[in-house]
Amino acid sequence: MYSAQNLQDVELRILGYSFKNLGAYKEFILFIGAIVTPISALVAAYKKYIDALIKECIAKIAPDENVRDFYKHIWVDYAADALFKKMAKGEKIHEHGFSVLLAAFILLILALILITLLLASFFIQIVVIYDVFVNPATPGYINTFVIVFALSSILFSWLVSIVQLLMPEVDYSNYGKVANLEKEDPEKYKKLMDEISKEEAKKDAKSIILTSALTYLITFSGLSFIWYGLTLQEISVFLPKAVTGAMFVMFFSNELLGFVRKISYRWFFKSYPEGKEGRMKVFTKLQKFLSFMKILSPMLLTIIYSQYAFQ
Repeated sequence: MYSAQNLQDVELRILGYSFKNLGAYKEFILFIGAIVTPISALVAAYKKYIDALIKECIAKIAPDENVRDFYKHIWVDYAADALFKKMAKGEKIHEHGFSVLLAAFILLILALILITLLLASFFIQIVVIYDVFVNPATPGYINTFVIVFALSSILFSWLVSIVQLLMPEVDYSNYGKVANLEKEDPEKYKKLMDEISKEEAKKDAKSIILTSALTYLITFSGLSFIWYGLTLQEISVFLPKAVTGAMFVMFFSNELLGFVRKISYRWFFKSYPEGKEGRMKVFTKLQKFLSFMKILSPMLLTIIYSQYAFQ
């Protein structure tokens, strides 16, 4: 529909197949496409749920991790397994640094590709819906119904994806358990804190990517259409700049946040050592500041990029 949005009665040819009079069936095509979106989101969520159940069952059947990694392929397949090789585990066995670098580079490229595709698809969806709204091919009530249904489908698919994110329960008793463990078994406490730190780092990285993408999407769209006066008919100018800016903003916002976090924590532990009055209150404020920076840093980078892109 995006490719044919300016076509009325002109024939469109794709790979030898002809499509005529697409302009007369805009609402019908958009309605069919909008049905696919929530169904796809639900199927993906259900598959993720089933895979998680299978993994739990396999963990009970095969407690040994090396056996489990092989055993799981009877029921569960992951595309990423073909990209990364399994290595034997041991105290004196470590993966080569160059191999780790390649794996990290692959993951970075895949993340950028995925995010830019999601942003591009969002912009294209908005353009198609806007075109159907401005240039309707059916009576008003049908046109309104299809547009509301399409927007609701997109919102529903987003909510399904958000619900599947890690949102654990808040259990303050864990703080007491960890504090007791520090006194009873310092070695086990240190190991547990390392595991918690790694897990929190993964969650924080995902949070930064998601927040940066949403902040960029809203800020760049607002600047483009409100400040610089673009219209959706000029999407051929807007889309390449938007996709390029997404990679720029998400990469540098992550680096900027890492730098700010490092400086902030260094200042905190130097200014408020263990036992100093008001330490917890200042730490809480510091956490709020870092959370605010997750939005502020991609917003500032987006403003800088938009000045360069539309100068």
